[in-house]
Amino acid sequence: MPDDKDQVLDAIKQGSDFIIAAHVQPDGDALGAALGLFWLLKELGKNVAVLIDPDQVSAKYSFLPGLESVAQKSTFKADTLITVDVAHPDRLGDNKPLLEAVKHTVNIDHHPDNPRFAHVNWVEPEMTSTSELILELWKSASKTPALDAATCIYVGMLTDTGNWQYSNTTSAGLRAAADLVDIGVEPNGVFSLIYERNTTGWLRLMGLGLTGAVIDKDLRFAYAIVTRADLEVAGAQASEVENLVDWLRSLADIDAALVIKETQAGEFKGSARSNGSVNVGALAHSFGGGGHHNAAGFTTTEAPTLVIARVKKWLKSTASS
Repeated sequence: MPDDKDQVLDAIKQGSDFIIAAHVQPDGDALGAALGLFWLLKELGKNVAVLIDPDQVSAKYSFLPGLESVAQKSTFKADTLITVDVAHPDRLGDNKPLLEAVKHTVNIDHHPDNPRFAHVNWVEPEMTSTSELILELWKSASKTPALDAATCIYVGMLTDTGNWQYSNTTSAGLRAAADLVDIGVEPNGVFSLIYERNTTGWLRLMGLGLTGAVIDKDLRFAYAIVTRADLEVAGAQASEVENLVDWLRSLADIDAALVIKETQAGEFKGSARSNGSVNVGALAHSFGGGGHHNAAGFTTTEAPTLVIARVKKWLKSTASS
């Protein structure tokens, strides 16, 4: 199967009606890439719909230009599906059947374990984010993103690098971000909109999560479990759990951190982070998920206590190997 940017451009040129889909519980990169591509396709005169469940979008991303166009479902008939930031078909959730329903499929991603599930695949793990790939697509199409698109792309790059702190931050990525700033993106303004508009529910939730966190000094592992009851007590949204795992990862004597969030009755999402010595991407893969060496995730129906036991066993086995 092709794995090339030029193949993606050819698919865009040949198609007329497109659906863009990102992974469930979309983060900043999934949203930035989807909306950055949305603006490019509009610029190229294409018909396009973005299928993202608005109820799963964190309120902190409400300022993103084009977000009002997303929908959980659509009667729009497309000839081409483009997935962005989707490491595995299962991450499409209810949109997974679209892979069989449309004539052409395109997969744009930066996760190293992406199985290249579409007709056309463009996967570059060395990129900071999928949003950076979308910026490359703009350039290859000989187009310059306007401020709306540039803002979406910048948000994706910013959030997936942890504010340019994670190991996936590159000189090329920083130069690309500088190009977006030249277009008019205001870094301080974007930072404030994303990270300085937290709710009191978020604050209470962080308190509950940190208070209930468990530190295993022998394994250099920290974890927390957030139930739907916790969300109700805190008065917080499920999307507001997102950066709890980063607080745990920041501990000086911790190499790996995990937050397990109850998304619905009997279903849990695990978010894992590491400081480099632990490959949490491989850990997530053992649960049917995936991601990067330092940041990964998975969804499971196993009880959190069983998940934690499996994670500890995995950490012990990798430490001794």
